[in-house]
Amino acid sequence: TQLLREGSRPDGGAQSLSIQTLEGEGVVDIGGVQVAMRSPKNLALVPEVVFFDIAQHVRVLQEIFKDISAGERHLLLIGNQGVGKNKIADRLCGVLRMEREYIQLHRDTTVQALTVA
Repeated sequence: TQLLREGSRPDGGAQSLSIQTLEGEGVVDIGGVQVAMRSPKNLALVPEVVFFDIAQHVRVLQEIFKDISAGERHLLLIGNQGVGKNKIADRLCGVLRMEREYIQLHRDTTVQALTVA
């Protein structure tokens, strides 16, 4: 899933989406797309961020939910500095109770640096 260009919509519609946590069912719903919450081993790694529901970001989260519900396990967000990639990743992990570890990549990052513990 890519971050959307300003003004674009994946569904082409003008429907206002919201993020709904259905605690009793253990799922999070965005526009009818539901994804199960996780049971984290380390709650300290689950981000708790202030997130204002910007329509474009919620639409991106909905598209990510579609990918997750289709079985995707990996996510790569690409975009210019300051467009909200980290905020979206934090919100995704927060609502789904997923642990997040932050890794800064740069031009000198090697595969070995990412795979050797």
